[in-house]
Amino acid sequence: MPLLPHSNANDLKIDTVWVKVTGSISSTEYPWGRCSIVPRSVYSELESSGAIVYNRSRVRDTRDLSSALSHLPSGHAQKSFVREHQNPLDVGKLQASRKMHQHKYAVNSGVEAIVCPETTMELFEDGLFRANHLNSPDDTTHDPNIGCLVDSMSDESMDETELADELFGSNTNFHPDIGRYSALYAGHVATGDFRENGSSGGVATWLLVKLLESDLIDGVIHLRESSEGDSVLFRYAISTTVEEIKRGAKSRYYPGEMSDTLKQAIQDGSRYAITGIPSFITEVRLLAKVMPEIAESIKFYVGLICGHQKSAKYAEALAWQYGISPGNLHSIDFRKKNPGGRASQYLLEMTGKTKDGVQTITKPASEPFVGHWGHGFFKPVFSDFTDDALNETADVALGDAWLPEYDIDGNGNNIVIVRNRSLLKLFEEGIRLGDLRLDVIDEDTVIQSQRGLIHHTREEIGYRLHKADSNGEWRPQKRIPASDDLPFLRRRVQDIRQAIAETSHSAYQKAVAADDWTLFENEMRPLVQQYRFWYFCIRVTTLTPRKVFGKFRSIYDHRLRDKFIRAR
Repeated sequence: MPLLPHSNANDLKIDTVWVKVTGSISSTEYPWGRCSIVPRSVYSELESSGAIVYNRSRVRDTRDLSSALSHLPSGHAQKSFVREHQNPLDVGKLQASRKMHQHKYAVNSGVEAIVCPETTMELFEDGLFRANHLNSPDDTTHDPNIGCLVDSMSDESMDETELADELFGSNTNFHPDIGRYSALYAGHVATGDFRENGSSGGVATWLLVKLLESDLIDGVIHLRESSEGDSVLFRYAISTTVEEIKRGAKSRYYPGEMSDTLKQAIQDGSRYAITGIPSFITEVRLLAKVMPEIAESIKFYVGLICGHQKSAKYAEALAWQYGISPGNLHSIDFRKKNPGGRASQYLLEMTGKTKDGVQTITKPASEPFVGHWGHGFFKPVFSDFTDDALNETADVALGDAWLPEYDIDGNGNNIVIVRNRSLLKLFEEGIRLGDLRLDVIDEDTVIQSQRGLIHHTREEIGYRLHKADSNGEWRPQKRIPASDDLPFLRRRVQDIRQAIAETSHSAYQKAVAADDWTLFENEMRPLVQQYRFWYFCIRVTTLTPRKVFGKFRSIYDHRLRDKFIRAR
């Protein structure tokens, strides 16, 4: 008897269950498969035939959940997660993934295209990838249950704390903002050209190469430069050699989606490490929970610490301001090092066609109109609704060491948060052999290195959630509760940041249609000026004589150090 995909709404439902049938039922007739909703009668037959619930089960019932739980067969569920809800869930609740997409909260990492074959990922006019459903959104062939479980912005998926607890266990240290960890470091690679060719200390690329050379992986899934002639400048791709991995070094402030590479990983059965921003890593972790093939294929998760994602229009706008019009940008280096300056004084290098021919233009990264990271130009909505600042579900998370003692070195340094104990051995060996020059640091140092990110992602998200609730909008449930308990000036900064992010998409499209950069700048400048005003007010109200003296002392010290470096 085939497994039924749907049943009457009054039946007990165990949705998104992976089963491997053994015993009297042939495994060729019932291979690994997804049973989106299993009626009680079918589940009983599977149980009596020796079926094994491999991964995860949830109860869906229109009656009281506690009553429904009593009907669950015992002994066959490897793990069962039933989220607490105030009210019983009905079938309509399972449409949360659709609601999420309609409200633009979706991460669009590409995982939905893996679990929903009728879905493809496309780059839309605003420069962001979105899921394109080939069938109608109301088509019953689309299973909303599986989409909910792999989407980090769905209320039905496991959150980062649940995943990390399961992945890294209670034998690791824990900090509410950092997550679980085994070791904390700051520093750089001391050998080879890893540091020279990286955005900061070169540790991410060193680790990926080390995993390949140690035969722990067969390749790396990461965002790297596209082939020549591709209008999309960066795409997720698979690198299987040291040279290819090194070509994927450096930060890419550009959108990506992983559907094609994940499909290839499933098909070829090779072992991979994958890199990504927090929400991407979380969604692949969630995908691995419901797809054994992904769990077998993706061996290591290397997380990047990044304030927020950008649309493809960010790179385009950076170039357009300097004469490279949309469609004519050939390549861009967002993080060209400036050895004569501090690490935070990195450069921006763009190559493209101008009215004077193909040119390479280099500017301080802070100079372009859209270059200030705090403004949030071209930011997708989901970036404002994640409370994972430091990539809590990654085996290792890496970011910039934005600390005075490291920023003075223009060659760059990383902070390194090691969560997976098996990777800790690689780092300890690298330090012992002199490949890595890493300092052991404490939790406070990690927090200070990413203070702005922690403020926005952890301490101020409650206000953004409160705003959505006050407006009667659906928004994802997060670990941090909604709250308006934020100082007035900080609330104004949050309001302006969200306005800049939202308005920049539409304002830019209007400017492109008119072929006039100044239209974009003129529409956005009042918002930028408001941001500067409110931030100035915050700084003024927090000044004390001690801080004023410290500020002047810091400027003086930096000038002395810069003079010393130039003299050397």
